[in-house]
Amino acid sequence: MKIKKLVIINNYENEIPLYRKNSLILAFNSLKWIKYEFIPYTDLKTKETFERVLKSDGLILSGSRLYLSTIEDQKKMENVLRLIQEFDKPLLGICFGHHLIGHFFEFKIDYLESIDAETNKVISLDFNPALFGYKNMNVHENHKQEIKYVKGFDEIFDIYASSADCKVQAIKHKKRPIYGVQFHPENSSREDVKKKGIEFLQKFASLL
Repeated sequence: MKIKKLVIINNYENEIPLYRKNSLILAFNSLKWIKYEFIPYTDLKTKETFERVLKSDGLILSGSRLYLSTIEDQKKMENVLRLIQEFDKPLLGICFGHHLIGHFFEFKIDYLESIDAETNKVISLDFNPALFGYKNMNVHENHKQEIKYVKGFDEIFDIYASSADCKVQAIKHKKRPIYGVQFHPENSSREDVKKKGIEFLQKFASLL
């Protein structure tokens, strides 16, 4: 079996939180046909690294503590946005990575209208159509911003899931293999949710 190369872009200004990174490692260590690596978004400023990432078979854009509602943080992400433009193979954005996809396609990223005091929680999501074979999942959420839904969004993306607080929970580009999820499949203190999240990540890897 041909080995596939997966790159995980670390959009945090430091390391990906260990509990999230460990779940990503658990997801992909068991797939012997996947070779993966973590690359900080700051490393994309070098031509050599950027071109190496472009040659990979799949891409995951991690979460972050940055906010795309600010011009300053948008500028920090210029090279990641260029990756979204040029990468033509399967790409998955998680939380902030999901926002990056929305921002690239010129949709507004801003705060939720009503931020739950419990921003770190598990919710049940129904997927229609099914996403990576899942019709329903308990998922872990931890976000204060979202892609703002407007008229015309459905012309570019299919919405696979919505929740009471966030309409754009899971998406796929209509023409490109670009996926975005607002929730965190790589994070949960609940073992059942964590297990499903790891399986979800492995299902994405099967697209490579």
